[in-house]
Amino acid sequence: MLLVDNDAQASLTKGLLGDEEARGLDPATTVYALYAGIPTPAELLVRPTAFDGLALLAGSPASISFNVPDPHRIDPRDQAVLRDALRPMAEGST
Repeated sequence: MLLVDNDAQASLTKGLLGDEEARGLDPATTVYALYAGIPTPAELLVRPTAFDGLALLAGSPASISFNVPDPHRIDPRDQAVLRDALRPMAEGST
């Protein structure tokens, strides 16, 4: 099961990896990379956790600029970034 920490506070990431490890993550290895347009396939951003069967796409405070108060007002392509990035994994083409 894939857990996606889509929150700029990265609470899920901190809970699963520990506060120190979470703070040390390069934003380019987190969900931030998808929103920032860093050309990295989502499956390469997924990391294992200490729990069998759970993987994590880590959150990052760097993604705060993509957390908009009125998402319905932004370009629909920007709204679909996460969905589109994860689609190949859901379809089993990883």
